[in-house]
Amino acid sequence: MPDATKHSGVSLGFIHGYDVAAMFMTSLNKLLSYDSANSKHIISVISEYSTVNINNERNNVVRDFLAGPTEWLLMLDADVVFKETLVEDLLASRADGSLPLVVGGLYFGFGGDGLLFPHIYNWSDDAVVSIPKRYEPDSMVRVDATGVGCLLVHRSVFERVYEQNKDSVFPWFSESIIKNRLAGEDFTFFHRLSALGIPAYVNTSIRAGHIKKFELSESMYTRQLLLDDYIEEKENEVG
Repeated sequence: MPDATKHSGVSLGFIHGYDVAAMFMTSLNKLLSYDSANSKHIISVISEYSTVNINNERNNVVRDFLAGPTEWLLMLDADVVFKETLVEDLLASRADGSLPLVVGGLYFGFGGDGLLFPHIYNWSDDAVVSIPKRYEPDSMVRVDATGVGCLLVHRSVFERVYEQNKDSVFPWFSESIIKNRLAGEDFTFFHRLSALGIPAYVNTSIRAGHIKKFELSESMYTRQLLLDDYIEEKENEVG
């Protein structure tokens, strides 16, 4: 098991279409400027153009990373926003006294029901995953899966996953069938981690925004929970 605290550099990796959100580029520029002037963790930036099917490009980012010298890959989606201290904050994360090999920041998705949800997932008997409605704030939360839009992964993780899937065209990220359901490439990656017994965490003190037609944020999710509580209280009064 590598000593994950002895990191020797970070690569940033992201995929993008023809257009990249200005808010993402602003965050990225601030992150690079801050790192250059302070901790100097970031060694390289890997970017891949992608269309709708992103399996090939996600795997190419990992291949390019493994061909280089750095120990950590910070995977970002081109529709997230984050603080300039993101790399420092993720590297400072601790679970049971040590830096996990897989740790993400907290960000949110937008469901078909019009409600926000945290990218905090647990494997489910009834579906591919279940999503807890509430989570512990400012904590290291053990998860079965999370999004890969703000995720720090140690080199050894990709190496181990590759050894188990080297005959696959897409050894890290690929759609797959999990529990008789079609699962996206991110869930497949974490399913492969679970099979290897590699734990993953979300550091809920590290918050990223998710740009849709507007930015999805933790404060928006908190307001949604308060509204849910209010509605439940009124329904109980009527009942």
